[in-house]
Amino acid sequence: MNFQIKNIILWPKNPELAIRIIPFNLNQVNVITGASRTGKSALIPIIDYCLASTSCRIPVNVIRNACSWFGVIIETSNGDCLFARREPGDLKSTDDMFVQEGEAINITNVSPTKNTTAEQVRLQLGELAGLSKLDFSGYSDWGFNGRISFKDLSAFTFQPQNVIANPDILFYKTDTQEHRQKLRTIFPYILGAITSEILLKQHQLKQLETLLQKKERELNNIQEVSERWLGELKSHVIRAQEFGLLQSDNINSLSKNEMVDLLNGIVTSKNRERKIKPPSIKESINKLDEIEKQELDFSTKLTSLRRRMQEIKRLESTTEEFFNAQTKQIDRLRISSWFSDSFELNGECPICHNILKSEQSTLNFLLDSLKEIENNADFRKEVPITLDLEKSRIISEIEKNTELLEGIRIQKNNLIESSQVIKNEQYKIEKIQRFIGNIENALLLYKQLGVDEKLILEVKELKRQVSELHQIVNRKLIRQKTDSALDNISQIASEILPMLDVEFPDSPIKLNDIDLTVQVIRDGGYDNLWQIGSGSNWLAYHIAVMLSLQIFFKNMINSPVPGLLIFDQPSQVYFPSNISKDDDDPKLKNEDMVAVRKVFIAMKSAIEKSSNNLQILIFDHASEEVWNGIEGIHLVEEWRNGLKLIPEEWLDV
Repeated sequence: MNFQIKNIILWPKNPELAIRIIPFNLNQVNVITGASRTGKSALIPIIDYCLASTSCRIPVNVIRNACSWFGVIIETSNGDCLFARREPGDLKSTDDMFVQEGEAINITNVSPTKNTTAEQVRLQLGELAGLSKLDFSGYSDWGFNGRISFKDLSAFTFQPQNVIANPDILFYKTDTQEHRQKLRTIFPYILGAITSEILLKQHQLKQLETLLQKKERELNNIQEVSERWLGELKSHVIRAQEFGLLQSDNINSLSKNEMVDLLNGIVTSKNRERKIKPPSIKESINKLDEIEKQELDFSTKLTSLRRRMQEIKRLESTTEEFFNAQTKQIDRLRISSWFSDSFELNGECPICHNILKSEQSTLNFLLDSLKEIENNADFRKEVPITLDLEKSRIISEIEKNTELLEGIRIQKNNLIESSQVIKNEQYKIEKIQRFIGNIENALLLYKQLGVDEKLILEVKELKRQVSELHQIVNRKLIRQKTDSALDNISQIASEILPMLDVEFPDSPIKLNDIDLTVQVIRDGGYDNLWQIGSGSNWLAYHIAVMLSLQIFFKNMINSPVPGLLIFDQPSQVYFPSNISKDDDDPKLKNEDMVAVRKVFIAMKSAIEKSSNNLQILIFDHASEEVWNGIEGIHLVEEWRNGLKLIPEEWLDV
């Protein structure tokens, strides 16, 4: 992918100050050399931030306090593009970004104004790189199933100071488990073993496999039912013959369709009633039905009569209680008559013989009540007579109907007992009716099973499509392609190693995409990078692998990886660890200068092997004398004697 840096731009917070522009040459090794604490190690975080990283790793205090916006101008296949991003202040990052595209990017001292977001820039960069928008759900063995993004490609572009000679990690940001898992997943895609087309086919395969599993379950269920149903079908035909519904003699030779036709004939036959009810018993059956109806009628009538009898008995009991109560009242009121007779004789109380002075109205009231009750008592004679007559009539009806019901039941029992044939035929008719109902259900199921032919064809076609897709997305084949690419890269790296300061220049290496490390093949075994001592060895293997990857990418068709490599402090391993903190500009020994010079020679060679379509940026402490005389090495700036990333006048604000 054509993606190289033309400029890094810093906008000061003081609008009266001039902007800072750092220019770079394309398709060359660009070097910024300088003393310690001049801002060299901040350049990779600035570039990463401007390319829409999710967090801001630009050092705080001096640099972030002095700058309002950061920007990079990138040359792409579509022309130049400025990506600028606002300094986040106290925040982890900001989404405020500015993008400008065109042949001539207009840079002014005025800080940019937001016209897009970091998320939109990430999408734009992904489209520029031609990255697939599909996820890796069908290929991930490492817990990552998401989409690849442009920022994932930084693993093949950035080698910051803490990575470039690190024995434990080979790629940028792989010190975290999340990035390690993601890089393992996307590695085959980066190497071309998995393409966007294969990812699309993998998603299609996943959908088809899900559909196939569903259809196979449906078909298995139908086939299980079908096999069971076929056995039941033969049983139905045999039972139909036993019931006299079929006349076929050679049932065992009948096909499935023939058996279905015979059973359909039984269900749809208009003579079915005649077949299962022989004329010889029809009259007996009708007579029995008539008797059962009469039995029901008389039984119902008897129930009604008995209920009426119960009601009369309850009425008798109630009437008796009423008349008893009236008798008690009459007995109590008779004293009023005796009292009245005594009073009329002499006006004296018959008990105490005192003269009664009160009026006789109260006594008259008691006498009237007595007469009324005595008159009601005459009705008592009429009510029992009426109840007795009704009771007598009902008893007579009960006896009559009981005798008739008994006669009907005797007649019914005699009819049933005298004709066992009727019993058997009744049972047989019921069995046949149930049997025909079962046949109807079985034939209905057969119609449903008729879809199995169509389903079989669907399953067959799905299997064919799945098989074809498996040939395309075959994981074994993808693994073979990945291993072949890794072998190619390892071979290129093995050719670069003799150019570097390494302890085992002739020992081939193997790039391991699972452990994300380099293995040195020695004495028939494999030594991992962390098992090999010396910072110079670690540096050499890092340089060789990163250069070989870029050479491989340039030989690919439409590789998404930018043709850009950035190394921060590659010479650090050659400086003594006991350098004083006050010594900002230590010098290399002669033999160390030779070793570092080899790094520049190897990088220049890698650009040539990449058809001069690779840009390498080096931010290092080593001075120009290290690479002096090597063609294709461009000194961008030397940050010494007060010259730094942030101009001195910016710090006075």
